[in-house]
Amino acid sequence: MFWPYPAVRPLFVAAVAMACACSDPAATEDVADNGSAVGEDVDDTTGGGAKDTGATTNDGGGVKLDVDDPGKPDTGCVKVCLGKICGPNGCGGVCGFCATGQFCAKDGSKCQEYCKPDCTTLDGAVKKCGPDGCGGSCGKCPKAYTCGIDFLCHAADCKPDCKLAAGGAKKCGDNGCGGLCGTCAEGDLCDASGTCKPGPCKGIPAQGVCDGSILKTCKGNGVTAQKVLVDCAAQGGGPNKICGWDPGNNVFACIDKPPCTADCSLKDGGKKQCGSDGCDGKCGVCPKGWSCPGGLCKPEDGGDCGFLPAQGKCDGNVWIFCNTGKIKKYDCGKVGQKCMYDSAIAKFTCK
Repeated sequence: MFWPYPAVRPLFVAAVAMACACSDPAATEDVADNGSAVGEDVDDTTGGGAKDTGATTNDGGGVKLDVDDPGKPDTGCVKVCLGKICGPNGCGGVCGFCATGQFCAKDGSKCQEYCKPDCTTLDGAVKKCGPDGCGGSCGKCPKAYTCGIDFLCHAADCKPDCKLAAGGAKKCGDNGCGGLCGTCAEGDLCDASGTCKPGPCKGIPAQGVCDGSILKTCKGNGVTAQKVLVDCAAQGGGPNKICGWDPGNNVFACIDKPPCTADCSLKDGGKKQCGSDGCDGKCGVCPKGWSCPGGLCKPEDGGDCGFLPAQGKCDGNVWIFCNTGKIKKYDCGKVGQKCMYDSAIAKFTCK
């Protein structure tokens, strides 16, 4: 190209070169100082303005991140998750998740097991005020009224009255202002007259109690309480079930009978002839009519001869012998004699 003004040509070339450089993608590459890829959003790890990830930890110890709604544009909203492990973060996301079966508390401070609100009293009446058992309320009283222990609203200037119409004072029951005139001992109930009387569950602790194979428990509370008796051996388990302590549930219950080792040993090292083996079995059976003191068979007057030797025996000064198939006992001292063995007849007798 012909340049009429040679001095201008170098300036034009320099301008074109600059324009080309500005339009070159390679020249505008955004390179992070740690070698990140082009355009990557890199957290500041030096402590000067680090990006807030909003990481929180729930009750189970697992890390939960703030989760934003991907359909919403970044508006620069500041998340509020301080002191929270779940619930909304104020920017369309959440501060964390609770485990399956749990729900987040209203303030987001904890995950809770599912709770069903209950606004009925132990007697079945409906609460007008007071807690619902799940952190909520069954209702609020109007101004100048207060919530009594009966969960009803009472005038703040109410005057309690515990007098009986027939004279005297109530030992228990309502004082007319949402309070009590007194309380009964554990297991006792308050009747309509304000007197304490034994309840159906008196003497039965909260964990129940065993009376042999019978399990005694209490169902319900207050006027709805009922004593429940269960024969553990009759609940399908037979002799394999007993009433005993259930350590897994910290209550008395019908439990499996523990293994048992039979034992027919006497204290002196001998063996029992009769009696229990300690495991619902027997160590032996005595002849009919005999007794079994201390695990040994003892002949009794009128019993079968059974184990009695043919020559008879002496029990102290008592002569024991067999006559017509039945045991006879005779006190030799009654005739001034002693029970002893007579070698002439090869039998025990009175001499």
